[in-house]
Amino acid sequence: MSMLERIAYICLISLCVISGTVLIHESWSRNRAISTASLITEKSLVGKRLVISGETWNGSRLSAVLFLSSQCHFCDASMPFYRRLIDADQKSSATYIPLIAISREPSNTLREHLAEKRVRFDRIYQVPQSFALLAGTPTILLIDNTGTIRRAYIGKLNSAQEQQVLSIFNADDIAASTC
Repeated sequence: MSMLERIAYICLISLCVISGTVLIHESWSRNRAISTASLITEKSLVGKRLVISGETWNGSRLSAVLFLSSQCHFCDASMPFYRRLIDADQKSSATYIPLIAISREPSNTLREHLAEKRVRFDRIYQVPQSFALLAGTPTILLIDNTGTIRRAYIGKLNSAQEQQVLSIFNADDIAASTC
């Protein structure tokens, strides 16, 4: 075996080792992120406080917070439900529930995306990229006047879940939903 062949084999083996190491590291990092996200469940969110810079929760007995992304196809698929939610909130004269959208994206980006979908929220906030309380979009949170999460819904809702959320917007269900 010539010296040139040996160098070629050493380079090839080194390249394989480096590539394998990079692939294993990326796979491990991805699995760690997935396992962290899977630890966040609807039940694990209930009772936690939601802190959003600039938001005070004491203006209403209950607020609805939607964690969204303009890049989320489940969020886009849920837009007809969000329009129904907004309509239900506007029709309820007895009790007003602020509808708040939060995203890791800039507020203007989400605002423009929602305008294209004909969905209007009362307030839109950008949360930091390090915001770890919520992982997946869409997520709907019902927040009491202390900022405590009372109910949480993760992912695209089925029709029964949509009806459950819509029923909360009726004045009769507000007292029960804050317990």
